[in-house]
Amino acid sequence: MQVIVDDPGSGLDGLTCHFTEKELAQQLLLIACVLMGRKHARHYQAETRHILERIRDGAATPEEAELVLEAVRMMNEQGEINRQTNRSRQVYALTLKYITPEKFTNQEIAEVLHLDKSTVFRDVSTGIARLAVLLFGLVAIEFK
Repeated sequence: MQVIVDDPGSGLDGLTCHFTEKELAQQLLLIACVLMGRKHARHYQAETRHILERIRDGAATPEEAELVLEAVRMMNEQGEINRQTNRSRQVYALTLKYITPEKFTNQEIAEVLHLDKSTVFRDVSTGIARLAVLLFGLVAIEFK
């Protein structure tokens, strides 16, 4: 099957691609997921933040808490906290803010990690976005 791109001004106008029906179906599914991701990424991030808040407040079900805790563990590929890397800082900030019983504020996390409060805010937001992808899949990716 032949597909011709009709998107003037994109630099791709007139591009011709050849796909089998199965490949075309896979590409269309991927495009649909990407478009849904653009439209709903913030929804999934907000839902992830809500789940984390329920865990912090003790209102989450045990199954929900275990699923999120496993996803948080998966976020840190090294398996240990290294406060110097962005990824590890994000995991550590999420853990302090939502998972530990102490319920740290962003200011308190900044003091513990010796960071600026804005860096903690950014790490928490980025960590939530990454966690949303682990929990909800491709549709939670925000394309900028």
